[in-house]
Amino acid sequence: MPPIIYEKKGNIAFITINRPERRNALNFEAFGLLAKAWLDFRDDPELWVAIITGAGDKAFCAGGDLKEFIHMVTQNISELTGSGGSQTLGGDVPVNASLVAVLREVEIYKPIIAAVNGFCIAGRSPTRTRWRSCSPPSPSAPAKRTTTASSTRWCRPIS
Repeated sequence: MPPIIYEKKGNIAFITINRPERRNALNFEAFGLLAKAWLDFRDDPELWVAIITGAGDKAFCAGGDLKEFIHMVTQNISELTGSGGSQTLGGDVPVNASLVAVLREVEIYKPIIAAVNGFCIAGRSPTRTRWRSCSPPSPSAPAKRTTTASSTRWCRPIS
C-alpha cells in the first residue's frame, strides 16, 4: 500500500496518511506524495474541500520518520546543500516537498479538515504539545486558540 492515499469523491479530496505501523510518520516518499496531493487539490477547480486523516486509531501523524529521514539526509547532504533548490529527491519530487507537504511553502485557499484520530505529534509543532481535538471551546475543557495567516483553530489539550 502507498504511504499516502489520495482519492477524489465528488467535490471532496480525501487524503489518508497510510503508515500505521510507524504511527503515520512521514518518510521521503510520503512527503513527496503528500506534496503532490496538496498541489493537485489546490489546482483542481472541481475540488472544494480536503479531508486529511491517518490510518489506524493510534496516531494521526507522528511527524517526520526520523529513522529514515536522518539516514537519507546524512548520506546525501552534499547533493542537497548544493542543489540551489532545483534538485529532486527522485522522480518529480522537489527538495522542498517536505515543506509543501506540511503546507509551509504553498498557499491553499480552500478549506482543509483534519480528522485527527489518535496522537498528532511533531518535533517542530508550533504548540510543542499534543492536542486531542480541534473544536469550538467548551466550558468543560480549557481551550487554546491558535491563529495562523489563513485559519483559526480551537484545540483542547490531552488530559
